[in-house]
Amino acid sequence: MPYNANIPQATDQLSNSQPQILANFQSLAPFGNQTALFMTDTLAVTPVTAANQFAFFVNDDAASNPQIFIEPPSSGTPINITGSAQAAAGWSYLPSGILLKWGTTSATGQTAINFPVGATIPVFNTCLAVIVSVKSGLAGDTNQAIRVTTITSGATFNVYASNRTTTGAVFVPFTYFAIGF
Repeated sequence: MPYNANIPQATDQLSNSQPQILANFQSLAPFGNQTALFMTDTLAVTPVTAANQFAFFVNDDAASNPQIFIEPPSSGTPINITGSAQAAAGWSYLPSGILLKWGTTSATGQTAINFPVGATIPVFNTCLAVIVSVKSGLAGDTNQAIRVTTITSGATFNVYASNRTTTGAVFVPFTYFAIGF
């Protein structure tokens, strides 16, 4: 029997619509081996899935806050798709597993900048790009410049802070936005 989107109806008796409901589940069976959908209250543990299954579930993060997680097939690692520390320095995962980080800091001349770390903050395996921008509370031109010189690891990048029109290192407050996985 093909899938019947009109079953059950409010007026149907279960004993009469049971064959159609069963047929609907049977028509969805080919998809059943690919998806594990856990829509429950917070789980005590991460669900165990087969290598070809996708999981979508709610669980606590390391700070005991309920979050939504996905686990793509064959990954073995749940991805928190709602977790972030939304402050001056923060992070967030995209559903694809891409990790975004942002923050505000400062530098004088050549400076190594460490991304924030902690028990609940993920670390880049690979940092693909860092974008920096001078942060100034002044309305006018501050003649400051900041540029990324190298991305040294998933935990550190280097910047050079200077004036735009004269030579020499100066103190420059700035914001950064990084993307990686």
